[in-house]
Amino acid sequence: GFKGVVRLEVHSGAFCLASVGERVVLADPELPVSDCAMLGLPAAQLANIELMQSSAFSQFIQTTPLLKGTDIRLEIVPVGDSTPLEVYPSESVNSRAGEWNDVAAKNNRVAFIIKPDS
Repeated sequence: GFKGVVRLEVHSGAFCLASVGERVVLADPELPVSDCAMLGLPAAQLANIELMQSSAFSQFIQTTPLLKGTDIRLEIVPVGDSTPLEVYPSESVNSRAGEWNDVAAKNNRVAFIIKPDS
């Protein structure tokens, strides 16, 4: 009997990435963080909902009877990496990509917010 909005806030971890040809991949765990090709993805990619969803999830939200013909509205909001839960290590030669990416994995999350209609 719920009527309202189910909001999914997509928080992205700022992973330490390495370049392999034209692709970016997770950096080797022993790589110094200071040598990462990039920390996180560009803001434009983080805001692109299509890049943040698997094809299976996209198919689910398009076909699920939980949303079709009901009073439930789904909002998907890309938040990016601006509000981490855990603090990243320093970006020094002593910090390693594995340690950094462990924190990024914890910061990579989806928050569900339920807003019933009044």
